[in-house]
Amino acid sequence: MSGAIPKSLQALKQLDSFNVSFNRLHGEIPSGGPFVNLTFQSFMSNEGLCSNPQKHVPACPFNSKNRSNSKNRILIWIVASSVIFVIGLASAIVFMLMRHRGKTVNAEDEWLPEVAPQRISCYELQQATQNFDGNNLLGSGSFGSVYKGTLTDGTIVAVKVFNVQLEALILEYMPNESLDKLLYSRDYSLNIMQRLNIMVDVASALEYLHHGYSVPVIHCDLKPSNVLLDNNMEGHLTDFGIAKLLTKEESIAHTTTFVTMGYIAPEYGLEGLISKRSDVYSYGIMSLETFTKKKPNDEMFTGDLNLRIFERMNMIDVVAALKRIKQKLSSCY
Repeated sequence: MSGAIPKSLQALKQLDSFNVSFNRLHGEIPSGGPFVNLTFQSFMSNEGLCSNPQKHVPACPFNSKNRSNSKNRILIWIVASSVIFVIGLASAIVFMLMRHRGKTVNAEDEWLPEVAPQRISCYELQQATQNFDGNNLLGSGSFGSVYKGTLTDGTIVAVKVFNVQLEALILEYMPNESLDKLLYSRDYSLNIMQRLNIMVDVASALEYLHHGYSVPVIHCDLKPSNVLLDNNMEGHLTDFGIAKLLTKEESIAHTTTFVTMGYIAPEYGLEGLISKRSDVYSYGIMSLETFTKKKPNDEMFTGDLNLRIFERMNMIDVVAALKRIKQKLSSCY
């Protein structure tokens, strides 16, 4: 769709669901009536829209009826010239880089429009999952259930259902299940390099959540069961049911959401404080578990003994053993 959002929609008092994302709309987002409670997700990927900062779009320019048409034409000319110059410069740089690498640039590929996400109806999801049959159930939790489905084009997807009648997320199907299942599987053993690569994948995802978005996203529940593995054994961080957004002014937030014990930072468990550091702490615990195959809530950890102290003690023993070996080798020569 293109054009402006009609302000007359503000009069629809019973309007409680409205989503015009991934279109070519422009102009000001209405701010009255039901639009007061709509989140920014309803207007994503419409580059021409403007509103207040809460909608994650640029602020609307000041409209003056006395603004002259000549000034408008000059401004448009300046902006258009600047855009053309920047695009030309960027294209030249890309061409030079590709040429330097010994590759040719396909001009048509460079200017392909952004592909909008595929729209799939609820009826198609029902057909793909055989009406959400229990035999296709991959797992369930406090925030919904996940079903395996096959679309009409043969694509296998995972469908996370919050309410069978209303809402579902369509996700990439992960055939190798979770890191947790593979760590403790009797039929499969991850080698050291596989474990290292998976933890690098998780670190990359965490870095994006903390620094690659307009506001930091705190996952709040990092653990091996929330890391899914695709066909190439690449790790994907999932399950954002209790994730929190920090505003640009915040570095710490408070939450009352209860998460998996053993992986949470002390300040999270005692005071409900979450931050980037609390996610990093959980990542560290998950890394120890990934390389040692010992859960932080294992029965052996009682009293003051925990996974961190246990690994520190083992490291001290390893270093001491290496020193003894070095001394014996020195005495032999």
